[in-house]
Amino acid sequence: MTSAWPYPGAKWYKFDFHTHTPKSTDSMWAKYDHNLSPQDWLLKYMAEGIDCVAVTDHNGAGWVDALQSTYEEMKVNLPEGFRDITVFPGVELTTEDEFHLIVVFAPGTSQKKIEQFITSAGYRGNCGDHSGSGSMSLLRVLNEVITLPEFDCIPIAAHADRDNGLLQTKNESQSPVANDRYLRKIFETGLLSAIEVVDTEVDKPQSYIQSRLNLSEVVGSDSHGFRGNDKPGSRYTWVKMETPTLASLKLALIDGQEFSIKRFDDLIQFNPYETPDNFIESIQVKDARYMGQGRLPSSLSFSPYSNAIVGGRGTGKSTITHSLRAVSGKQSELDEDTTPYQTYSKFMQVPKSKDDFGALKEDTEVELIYRRLGKRYRLIWSQVTNETTVFEEDGCDWKKSQDQEITKDRFPIDLYSQGQIATLVGENKQPLLELIDRSANIDHDELQTAQLKFCAKRAEARSLKQVADQIPALKRQLQDIRAKIQKLSQSNHQKILTEYNKFQKQKQLFETKKSETLDLINRLSGFFLHEEIVSTIATPSDFDADIQAFTNSLDTAVGKTKNAIKDSIEGLQTSVNDIEAVLISSNWKSKFDQAVKQYTDLQLQLQSEGINNLKEYGQLVQSEKELADKLVRAMNAQQQLQEKVKLANEDLKEIRQQRLKQTERRKLFLQEVLSDNHYVKISVRPYGCSAMVMEHAFRDLLSAKTEFASDIYIKGENGKQGVVSSFLNAAKLPNQEDRDRAIFDIQSLLYKVSTGTDKQTFSARFRNKLVNMNTQHQDFADSLLYWFPEDGLDVEYSRTGDGKNFTPITQGSAGQRAAAMLAFLLAHSEKPLFIDQPEDDLDNSLIYDLIVSQIKATKSKRQIIMVTHNPNIVVNGDAEMVHALDFNNQCFIKNKGSIQDSEMRETICRIMEGGTTAFNNRYKRLI
Repeated sequence: MTSAWPYPGAKWYKFDFHTHTPKSTDSMWAKYDHNLSPQDWLLKYMAEGIDCVAVTDHNGAGWVDALQSTYEEMKVNLPEGFRDITVFPGVELTTEDEFHLIVVFAPGTSQKKIEQFITSAGYRGNCGDHSGSGSMSLLRVLNEVITLPEFDCIPIAAHADRDNGLLQTKNESQSPVANDRYLRKIFETGLLSAIEVVDTEVDKPQSYIQSRLNLSEVVGSDSHGFRGNDKPGSRYTWVKMETPTLASLKLALIDGQEFSIKRFDDLIQFNPYETPDNFIESIQVKDARYMGQGRLPSSLSFSPYSNAIVGGRGTGKSTITHSLRAVSGKQSELDEDTTPYQTYSKFMQVPKSKDDFGALKEDTEVELIYRRLGKRYRLIWSQVTNETTVFEEDGCDWKKSQDQEITKDRFPIDLYSQGQIATLVGENKQPLLELIDRSANIDHDELQTAQLKFCAKRAEARSLKQVADQIPALKRQLQDIRAKIQKLSQSNHQKILTEYNKFQKQKQLFETKKSETLDLINRLSGFFLHEEIVSTIATPSDFDADIQAFTNSLDTAVGKTKNAIKDSIEGLQTSVNDIEAVLISSNWKSKFDQAVKQYTDLQLQLQSEGINNLKEYGQLVQSEKELADKLVRAMNAQQQLQEKVKLANEDLKEIRQQRLKQTERRKLFLQEVLSDNHYVKISVRPYGCSAMVMEHAFRDLLSAKTEFASDIYIKGENGKQGVVSSFLNAAKLPNQEDRDRAIFDIQSLLYKVSTGTDKQTFSARFRNKLVNMNTQHQDFADSLLYWFPEDGLDVEYSRTGDGKNFTPITQGSAGQRAAAMLAFLLAHSEKPLFIDQPEDDLDNSLIYDLIVSQIKATKSKRQIIMVTHNPNIVVNGDAEMVHALDFNNQCFIKNKGSIQDSEMRETICRIMEGGTTAFNNRYKRLI
């Protein structure tokens, strides 16, 4: 694997298991190019991206020391094209029975050591000679040499399907070229670590198939030169190791094809550098009460694949879990009435004394590095603010993200504690159903949109109905007004009314003018009574006689004017009286009196016919116009109402279709993710949730906690009764059309009762409840038309774990129920999965048979992080990265690495009960 791989733990290395140097006498270099240097040889393999190379010359190891020393020099001088590569010294040994055996030794093994092995294996020919042969059979080499403690090595049958190969067959049959009985003895030793197979399509001998060895099938280039079909990079094997050591290679070969060995020519394309779209790179806890104190915080870096956090009780495993929940915002998924929430709440406190709950301090911080679709994010949760701040990677720096939302879509993580898993398999399947919806990306938006559209049209329909309901009254009012207008509009009546109105207007004009004139007279008269026109100040006696005469003249003039004005006012009053007298005796007055008389006579006549005020005519005409307009609008509203009702009914159909689609999507999701699952089976029952869940949901809709039992749901002597019972019976109908029709009928009945159109069904109190709810909330009755019971889930598990004998989960033990749910959690989704101690309810057989196999099958698709104290999950679950926690005054990381690391294996065996057994089960023996 290239050095660019930044993640810790086990990783994939590009391994060439079979190579030759100029020391093999049949190589191209030995024949034609005698100037090839060890550096040139290494650079060629480096150029092909080879990470590990086994140097396996024929019956010799002449270049082993030169290649290893040259590589050390290259690491110092760094020639162009240099990249890291691990040289595994080895040999392609020819046995007495002419089988070729690749033997791989640990990096650093000397030429001398390998030559000692060659000698011990009975080879006496020339080193590098491909045509030489030994004096010991392959069976003896395996039994007598490979097992010697001084030779720590890995034996691999070279090009087993070709000439000199252990599994070569005759004429494309399954009959071996070698003696079949002899082959069986070789297989029975169990000492071969792998077989080199050039063509995986070639049939293998029956004796090998019956041995059930299932050895890892590796391949190398078998390069004898830099040209042709067998040049470096032409064939190779991917091997998963943490570091390229002989011990790690042994473990990978034991793991085999499915997990730690991948060939370049596998039918299923393999990309060792491919990671899940989303995964957690690391989590860091700083200044918590029992973790991360001092200069360095506690930091855990994860592999994109499978990870384990191990340790005894009280070593900080739960601290990591709760910290992750806080920084990722997953606390919202905990139900406040559950133990997991209470445990989390106690943890997320700052204690005031040493005896108080709480694992935080004032300055506690949690940092999460999350990789999403190739981009890195840094999430920091602070105890001070109780909030998480999001940063984005910007080159070599971090910048605060403009988007501070932490949602399930932006930073997806599936996080479950053992308590949450137990909740998923309880009687209430709603949490499990919600999990399925989240995993299947069923977001309910389309259903909710259809409901909103339906409610909007129903609201418009109600408004239109209020207008349309006025039509009968408007028609009656318009009919009465038009009858009155018709009577008033007869020709003789109209003439009388016209004449009367004309003379009334003329009289009104005269009376107005007369009133204005009298008002002027009154104002002028009042002026003389209350105002002095000119000052009456007397002239002092000591003034000159001339000024005395002038002022007297002014007084005289004023007096004359006042008298003249007074006379004019009196004359104006006389004129008014005279004019009025003339009018009274005029021809006009005769015509006026005649018009009034005709009007009075007509009024008396019409009063006897129901018309009291002849002056209403104009008002009646205006009212007629207004009523006619209202009637038109009401009739238009009636037409629109019909259209809105039709559209609303279409929306209701859409709601029902979306609800059915929701069920079908759940079914399809479960079929896809569990089709090959041999342990758990989950099926969907449309509208078939439990009576408890349905009753609770229906009571929430009605805001009725405990009352109306006989109408909602009750189990009595006469069986079950009430709305919930009706829904349950409908859900049991096997035919979908019948089931849907029954559900719709119940919805329609509830609607009729709530709108008061059904006054027979249910008790009077319950009917009144529904009617009152609809009175308070006008859309309540509409909501009853689209209220559906939730789907039910039937969870079954296989007692034998082989896809047979499925039994309802309710009949299983706590461990079996938890195992079934874990099988489901591991089988779906591509989100990072973090599970805290899932094994608390499980026995080891369930863990080994179910959980381990499920982890292996899933981890290539999604990151898994298991907090556990069970070694089987760690060892047999093939964790790429392990963190071992311990406690000494505070929690700390005692060791970290993959299980292929010897120190990590020792740690696991020491701190985890059953660790040694777990390793023995996986690797047959501790290494």
